[in-house]
Formats: sequence, C-alpha cells, structure tokens
Amino acid sequence: MSVVVADTGAGKALADLRLVDDEGSLHRLGDAWAVRPTVLAFLRHYGCIFCRMRVAQLMKRSAEIRAAGAGLALLGRGSPPMAHAFREESGFRGAMYVDPEGKAYGAAGMVRGAITRFLRPRVLMAAWRARRKGFRQTKVAGDPYQLGGTLILAPGDRIVFAWRNVSAEDDAPVHDVLAALQAWAE
Repeated sequence: MSVVVADTGAGKALADLRLVDDEGSLHRLGDAWAVRPTVLAFLRHYGCIFCRMRVAQLMKRSAEIRAAGAGLALLGRGSPPMAHAFREESGFRGAMYVDPEGKAYGAAGMVRGAITRFLRPRVLMAAWRARRKGFRQTKVAGDPYQLGGTLILAPGDRIVFAWRNVSAEDDAPVHDVLAALQAWAE
C-alpha cells in the first residue's frame, strides 16, 4: 500500500541504525540520505524471484532516479556474503545494506508474514510471469517470511514516500516512486 508521509519518528529510528554492507563494513544508515533523498528498497530475501525483478526494474530507471536528485540503496536480511552474491548476480552497483536481525524492517513498519501471504494463486501467477521474463527463484537466503517495501527518505530523516508490501509479489510501482521524488523536489 502506498502512503505519502512526512514521518520523522521512523526516519530518525532508521537513520540511527548501524548496519553492515555486503562487504562487511559498518555504516550509519541515515548517512545514505543525509544530503539527498534516497530510494531504499527493502528486499524479502536474497533468493526471492520478486526481489530480483524489483531490483532490475529499479536499475532500469536508475538514471531517472539520479536525475531527480536521489540515490538508490537496497536493504536485505541475511548476511554480507548473501548480499554480495545477490549483488554479483543482479549487477546492482549502489549501496547495499544487510540487516540480519530485521531492526530496520521493524523501524520501517515492514510486515513479517505468515505462509498464507506466499502461497496464494495471485502470488503463484505473479511468479510464473516473473519466470517468463527470465527471473528465477533461488535458494532462500535470509528470512523467507519477511515482506519488503520501498521508502524514500530525505534529509532531516523524513520519510516522504512509503510502500509496505502486503504480499510476496506486491511492490511499489516504479512510476509512483518517481512521481514521489518529483513531488518532493518541487
């Protein structure tokens, strides 16, 4: 579900988290949006077919994201080696943070779901369509029950756009993300 917000409480909680990247280096998460807004995509897990497709969609529109003055970063549960393998497979070149305990997911209000959120006909049909586009589900690498989402965080630790997935295949339309970036810039 898409919500445009001006939330500093959750933004501040996210900003103060210290997470490692896919190389194992420690970072204060809020440094990613201290100077410019950042699109922060929360992955389900590193083997997720929908996450692979999502990252490809964001990478395809990364020039537009940069043109809007924003950065792009990924956040996933698991370990640095899992994230690094995902980076190698996807070709993603931006910041990639690892949140093994799910602290950022909790601070952002991302849902951790029951198996019923993953084994519905709608999800299975979406997986079939993703496979037809060339994406593959691989071994679960991280928390298989974690749902993702997309936030745009801006200087001042403000969340200016939030989409919290309600099922495995759910993701913010990239055009909505770009529209939110344009609206923030105006």
